[in-house]
Amino acid sequence: MENLTDKELLERRFNVRVYGLFVHSHLGVLLSHEELSGFKFTKFPGGGLEWGEGLTEGLCREIREELTLDLNINHLKHYYTTDFFQVSAFRPADQIISVYYKVAVPAEIQNADFTYFNEESKSKKQLFQWCSWTKLAPESCTFPIDQRIIQQLIQSRTH
Repeated sequence: MENLTDKELLERRFNVRVYGLFVHSHLGVLLSHEELSGFKFTKFPGGGLEWGEGLTEGLCREIREELTLDLNINHLKHYYTTDFFQVSAFRPADQIISVYYKVAVPAEIQNADFTYFNEESKSKKQLFQWCSWTKLAPESCTFPIDQRIIQQLIQSRTH
């Protein structure tokens, strides 16, 4: 953080992210493979909260935009909120706060071969695929908070 410019230091902010954990007992976990400005990364479906949105409203919007699925907020269960300091990979003056919800997996995507390319996104390339339990590891995702979630999901499956 010491490499920030004076302007960046003045513009420090919280960046609230909200993600859906589509977890299926046989299929594994749904992940999003993305490319933004040449940077490739893998994360959970979801993204940034917009001004005026609540957490579940933001998650429902993100899932509608990314996967063209309409979520019922009654089928969302809070799973985790970031409890440690994390700098944004995209904006060093941002502190990331991520909130994760377990999502009831809709029938439309309960297929081992489910792959969805988000063609609507004009700013990034995005592909959704199931990651099987046998292949799932913290390194399956790019970002530290997501890696912690994967570790928790794996541990909860073995206990």
